[in-house]
Amino acid sequence: MRKWLRGRKTYLVGITAILAAVGGYAGGEIDVVGLVTAILAAAGGMSLRAGVG
Repeated sequence: MRKWLRGRKTYLVGITAILAAVGGYAGGEIDVVGLVTAILAAAGGMSLRAGVG
């Protein structure tokens, strides 16, 4: 399991963050600006991981 997760943990966390943001938007907890900010932050983290790796 650890071997499979190597290099994928950051992407799993990023995808989870995006899904949480979409859920927050669907539930009315955040607005569109918060949704876009959260998605861009998660995508930025995944891009940074791809650049380092």
